[in-house]
Amino acid sequence: MTYRILCEGRGFYFEAGAASRPIVVTRKGQPAAQPGTRHPFWRAVALWSGQGRRMSADGLCIWDETRRTRIGTAAAGSDHRDPEQAPAAA
Repeated sequence: MTYRILCEGRGFYFEAGAASRPIVVTRKGQPAAQPGTRHPFWRAVALWSGQGRRMSADGLCIWDETRRTRIGTAAAGSDHRDPEQAPAAA
C-alpha cells in the first residue's frame, strides 16, 4: 500500500511493509531517490508507525511530534527550589 506523509512542509509518498523498511516512491508508485539517513522523513515515519499508523479522512498519515525535554530541567519534572527557601543547614 502507498502512503502519504507530510514532513517539514513537504509531502512524501512511501510504501511500508510490516517487516521491511519504508521505501519512498513517486506518486505513481515507482521507486524514488531515498532521503539520507538523517532526513526528518525517517523520524516522521517512525513516529507515525509507533503511534498506531493513524490516517486522516483524506488519506494522509497522522503523527505527532513528541516533546523533547532535557533531564534535570523543570519541564522534565525536576524539583527546583529557591535557595532562600531551603531549610537551614545545622
